[in-house]
Amino acid sequence: MFEDSLIESGNKLKTKRLSTTVLSFFGQFALVGILILIPLIYTDALPKGNLMTFLVAPPPPPPSLSFADAEPSF
Repeated sequence: MFEDSLIESGNKLKTKRLSTTVLSFFGQFALVGILILIPLIYTDALPKGNLMTFLVAPPPPPPSLSFADAEPSF
């Protein structure tokens, strides 16, 4: 029970640490890949009305009044 807490256990502990680490790495890599791919595959669930509002161009600015067009107000 206390062999795990000692720094030196006399090499009595036999662990499969490499295989567990490799399996965990590939499992997490697959999970993150699936979580990234799901929204890219199923885009029908996204609301189309909200997506189209981002593509609307802003209205043009009002024309500026130039000094040559203005009449003098004496």
